[in-house]
Amino acid sequence: MIRIIFTCVALAFVVLISAGADQPAKVAAPDASMAELRKARVEAAAEGLAFAKQKYKAALGTHQEVSSWFRRWADARLDAAENKDQRLAILTESVAEAKGEEHLVKQAFDAGIQTTTNLDVIGAKYSRIEAELRLAKARAE
Repeated sequence: MIRIIFTCVALAFVVLISAGADQPAKVAAPDASMAELRKARVEAAAEGLAFAKQKYKAALGTHQEVSSWFRRWADARLDAAENKDQRLAILTESVAEAKGEEHLVKQAFDAGIQTTTNLDVIGAKYSRIEAELRLAKARAE
C-alpha cells in the first residue's frame, strides 16, 4: 500500500515538472513601464495559481496555497484594470472561482481526503465571502 502511495506521489510530481510548472516566470526588463510590470505581475500570479492548483489536485499542496495565489492573481488583475467595468468583471469572476473552490474543498473533505481538513472548508468559505464582499463594495462605489 505504501509503495502504491509513493508511486502515485512520484508520478504526480513528474506530471507537475513535465507541465512546466517549475519554470520561473519571465522577468520584466529593468526599465519596464508600469504597464509592463503590471502585466508581468499578472502573469507571475497566474503561474503561481496554476502550480498551486496542480499541487492541490495531486494532494501535494494545501487549499491555503491555492487561495493565497488566487488572491494575488485577482489583486494583480485589479491593479491592471483600466476601468470600473473591468474591475467588476474580475471581481465577478473571483466570486465564481471562490464558489467553485469552496465546492471542491467540501467534496474533498466529505470524501475523506487526508490533506483536506475542516479548517480548509472554513477557509474556502471565508475566501468566498471575502470575494462576495469585495464585489459588493466595488458595485457600491
